[in-house]
Amino acid sequence: MIRLDFTLTMIALTSLIPILVFFKWIFYTSNRNENSENSHEGIEQCPFCTYLFFKFQNKTFAKCPRCQSLISGE
Repeated sequence: MIRLDFTLTMIALTSLIPILVFFKWIFYTSNRNENSENSHEGIEQCPFCTYLFFKFQNKTFAKCPRCQSLISGE
């Protein structure tokens, strides 16, 4: 009969789950489309406070609703 040490068995089982999640994440990110970042044309991110907001008006400069800073439209 095969004898298993309880500590080694628990270490193997608890390290198996993060390894499986890591490989799933690698395959998920490698199959993503590279143009998916630019598919959201109406969303703007403030470079100062990192707030995401919808840009409804097509102006040269947008104004962040949170910190009220002007953001270049380029």
